Amino acid sequence: MTDRHILNLVRLPARLTEEQVADLLNCKPDSIRILVRKKLLKPLGSPRHNATKYFSTPSIEKLVKEEEFLNEVTKAIYRAVQTKNQNAGARVSFMARAEAA
Repeated sequence: MTDRHILNLVRLPARLTEEQVADLLNCKPDSIRILVRKKLLKPLGSPRHNATKYFSTPSIEKLVKEEEFLNEVTKAIYRAVQTKNQNAGARVSFMARAEAA
């Protein structure tokens, strides 16, 4: 399901994929991995890190109604992007110093 098709359904499926949860939270699917790592979201079962992850629809619906949860999600995503950008800047700086030497 692409183009936020999930948002047009009358009834949501029992399990949601990372992409569907991302649509409901209005974020990118990559952000769902961050939220799982930060333990803000918990996938069903015990999937391996590279497996397709499914989430309980009733649990997600309950969470998206909580302002505090949405606040924590937003902060976690901001922090992850900031850390990624800082690390990228450090790599570029290191490469520039290596080329100058």
